[in-house]
Amino acid sequence: MSFTIWHTKPDGTLKPIRMSILDAFRGVPDPKPKKSVVCACCGKTHDPKPDPKADKNHGNKTEERSDAEKADDEIILRMKAENHQAQWKDILEQTKTFKDQHQVKARYKELTGHKKEEGKDDSNEGPKGKKKDKDPDRAAKDAKNREEGLKRAKSGQGQQSEDAKNEKKKGKGKQDKNDSNDFKAWAESYDNKKWQILASKHYDKTGHRITPEHARQMAEGK
Repeated sequence: MSFTIWHTKPDGTLKPIRMSILDAFRGVPDPKPKKSVVCACCGKTHDPKPDPKADKNHGNKTEERSDAEKADDEIILRMKAENHQAQWKDILEQTKTFKDQHQVKARYKELTGHKKEEGKDDSNEGPKGKKKDKDPDRAAKDAKNREEGLKRAKSGQGQQSEDAKNEKKKGKGKQDKNDSNDFKAWAESYDNKKWQILASKHYDKTGHRITPEHARQMAEGK
């Protein structure tokens, strides 16, 4: 017994497909089945056997890498101890396991951070104790430098305040001068318009045209 399934193609056409009920229950097979790898020695398919030689070589490589990393750590610490300003690129050239400067810098931070944590439990005796004995002198020096810095800062603020006042005075004087000039120009414009209006009224009344200056002289009685 079979039935027909209509399949719609991408171009929109319908294609009838006849399928038996048994095939419908089985489902559609994988269009790209995985190929099983056949063993070269026995001709059968099975999981690959572990290779003792490969494991041994891998272990040796791990030990060699660990020794190389330890050597690189010693190189980083030694070069930084000899010259704290040593460039990371110079240190990178002397190492073997690092690929860039960022890895070298990160490893140095890890090493120094670990050493600092170990040194927290040490007593005040030894080099660290001597360093702590010098801390009071250093604190006094820092306090003196801080006080001088505050004085310089206050002096700089006072100078800035004085400069700001001078600039403000200059700006105010300039503004007053501009206001005076604007008022003078407005007064002159108003005076000219006043005599022009008076001359126009004289023309309307007498039919005789006169200049604004003549109108001003007539008004002043000259």
